[in-house]
Amino acid sequence: MRIVVPLTAWHDKHLNYPWRVLIEATDTNGLTKKSAADCGQVRVLSALRFIKLLGQLSATQLQEVKAGLAVAMDINTSELTG
Repeated sequence: MRIVVPLTAWHDKHLNYPWRVLIEATDTNGLTKKSAADCGQVRVLSALRFIKLLGQLSATQLQEVKAGLAVAMDINTSELTG
């Protein structure tokens, strides 16, 4: 199983939602335009559905998505590390 955070085209209205994380397009992540990771629309999919790796987030982008997930799930991250 894999936890999936869907991406959508970036619009400035996403700034109003802390669970939507800006992902800039890079050669590494395979995106062609600014996108928003919508951490409020998480899905769980079978690993068998993943056929080809299209890109990969940087460590910084992944941390930002994790922070967005914590907001969406109302998790106080300081409680997890302390």
